[in-house]
Amino acid sequence: MHRASSLIIMVDHLEPLELQLFEARVTPATRTSYRSHYNSFVQFCHGRRMLLSQFTAADYDKALSKYITELYRKGRSRGRAATTCSALVFYVPELKTHLPYSFGILKGWTRTQPGRSHVPLTWPITVLIAATLAQSGFRGMGLATLLAFDCYMRINEFVHLRIADIEIRSGRPTFIRILKAKSGGNQGVKVANHDVDLLLQRWTRHRQANAAPDQPLFDIPSHRHYSHMFKQTVTALDLAACHYVPHSLRHGGATHSLDNNLPMTSIIQRGRWRSLQSASRYLQAGLAIRLDAVIPRRRMSQATEWCKAEHFHSWMSNALFPDE
Repeated sequence: MHRASSLIIMVDHLEPLELQLFEARVTPATRTSYRSHYNSFVQFCHGRRMLLSQFTAADYDKALSKYITELYRKGRSRGRAATTCSALVFYVPELKTHLPYSFGILKGWTRTQPGRSHVPLTWPITVLIAATLAQSGFRGMGLATLLAFDCYMRINEFVHLRIADIEIRSGRPTFIRILKAKSGGNQGVKVANHDVDLLLQRWTRHRQANAAPDQPLFDIPSHRHYSHMFKQTVTALDLAACHYVPHSLRHGGATHSLDNNLPMTSIIQRGRWRSLQSASRYLQAGLAIRLDAVIPRRRMSQATEWCKAEHFHSWMSNALFPDE
């Protein structure tokens, strides 16, 4: 196994297999992110002639403090600084309680520039976005958008769904297997909305007839591609000021369920959250944050019409299956 040169500084005492198992604590995407952010930190240190190979815990704290401050000065994201801190603690666990100045500066950054919460989507606006994507030729993305809202799915969860991950069960809600969720592997969720379930079953049968079980369900190239198309669609619908992002689907679906009196325990279970306490705060806040979205009247009228029970299924069927 090839080691990145910067990792040798951190884990030079580990054999290749030991390093592989050590890194297996997190998902491949997280591991890639940690390595990338740590490499940027290493380049920063090298540029200032700091010898990481001779660093003590206090030296790490001093260098990281300067790095975080530099990111702040240049207007970079606070998330980048936070991920760098996490990467250091991940690869050098003994630093966990020895970065007081770095974590203090990061906390001060948070107080100085509070982050903006993503506004949860409502069901009508989700339908509007999904139908617009489908009618624009991005039919898989359209259905994935509905599914993400209904099943509280993260973007990487629905983008990576395969045909084999869908279990259609006669007389029962369709079951979706999520091989790699943030909270662990081999999880799943049942589709709750009956109309979305019927559309998913129809889509899945089409895919089963034309592709192997291990092929993608929605043919979405990547989460970046979906994010790009989602942003373009939101902008085209005059909704850019609402600051919707793909995660607004997960947040919106769960908030919608809470607003419709689904028990919190059921929402937590369907959403695959690890902590009841943190999810409860997150969802309760969503009810208030949702009010921040100012929807143009004509778009709200259009969305309300499209999501009516007597219209929704036919509207989406025509958009998703135009050739039938």
